[in-house]
Order: sequence, then structure tokens, then C-alpha cells
Amino acid sequence: MFTEPKIQDIKIDSVISPKQIAKLYFKPKVFFLMFAKLDMQYIHFATYLVAVFFVMDRIDTKLIKALASDHPNYASYSFILDHWLNYWICVAAIGVVASFITWFFYGWWYEIRLKWCGVQNPDTALVRQANIMQWFVAAFPVIVITVIQTFIYDSYLDTFFSEEIWSGLIILFFSIYSCWVSYVAAKIVFSANKRTILWFLALPLVFYTFALIAMFSVFAGI
Repeated sequence: MFTEPKIQDIKIDSVISPKQIAKLYFKPKVFFLMFAKLDMQYIHFATYLVAVFFVMDRIDTKLIKALASDHPNYASYSFILDHWLNYWICVAAIGVVASFITWFFYGWWYEIRLKWCGVQNPDTALVRQANIMQWFVAAFPVIVITVIQTFIYDSYLDTFFSEEIWSGLIILFFSIYSCWVSYVAAKIVFSANKRTILWFLALPLVFYTFALIAMFSVFAGI
């Protein structure tokens, strides 16, 4: 009357349970060894958080570009930058739309790189899920830190120009660490070849290096 589920169909835990998130940060190899057996029911919530992170990063990029100009002008962004409530409503709302871009476009780019690393016909859903979780490593600390800063500073603009550096260093660390996690996922989940170190570790780190040089050069010119 009842049929027992096959062992391979049993999901051991939610992909975003506290236990699994701890493994993702502290034991990424262990996390991705069991990745295919995790319950992906809430993966789209993780996708949304990553999308919110991308929106927040986009706002920072706009600020840095404005700062790099001869006559910095933040008036066009004042509605968002001067009021925390407006800031959070903005990133939360745009994050809904950005979720689709995050899931499909970034998942597509992750899959393309896997194919360049010798992975033949990878499971598209699994690729997108792995991509989200490697970005989650960078996204979650940024969101948590910004929530904390909401109760410390009067506005996001005040936060951006504050002299406090620890939050920036923490964010930088996890951004770089996410590159390593991405590399681990590609090797363990998809058994990618030796080119993985180029496409998933070396080149992303080079990108971060140039981005940091550009950012520091802008702030040095203030």
C-alpha cells in the first residue's frame, strides 16, 4: 500500500538550515559532498538574498563612480541614501526582479565555465543551486553587517563615508573566500578538470584585485 522512498531520494536537511550554512562557511568541502542530497525547497529564498546583495553592490558602485567624478553629486540618489527605510525598501523591491537575473543569468555563466572545465552536460538545476550557494557566502555577511549599521548610523550615506574599516575588511574577506568556495563546488559537485583553478579561482581573484585598486584610488583622491 505504501512504498518506501528510495535512499537517493531522501533529503537529509534544508540547504539553508543553520547546520548546513555553518558547513558552507567552515567546511565547504563537506557541504558540497552532500549537496545533491540537500532539500532545495528554500533555495529561492537564498537566491533572493543574493539578489539583494547584488542590488546593494550596485548602489555602492554608483556611489564610487560619483565619488570619482570631479564634482561628486549624490542628489539623484538622496532619496535612497539619506533614509534607511527608503534604502531597504529599494533593495528589497528591486531584489525581487534581480532574483530572476541572479538565478538564470549567473547560473548560465557558472554553467558555461563548468563546460570550459570539461564538465559535459551538467544538471542545469544543480548548477544554478551551487552557484547561488557560493554567492551566498559573500552575500549573507554583507546583509547582516548592513542591518547592524542601520542601528548605528543615521543613513546609508553616513555609513558609506564612515571611518570604521572592520566591516569593510570582513566583507572583503568573505568576497574573496566565496571564490574559493566556488572552486570547491566546481571540483566536488561537478568533478571539473584542472582548468577550474583558472576560471573559478584565479581570474575572479584578479578581478577583485583590480576592483580594489580602482576603489582605493578613488578614495585616495578624496
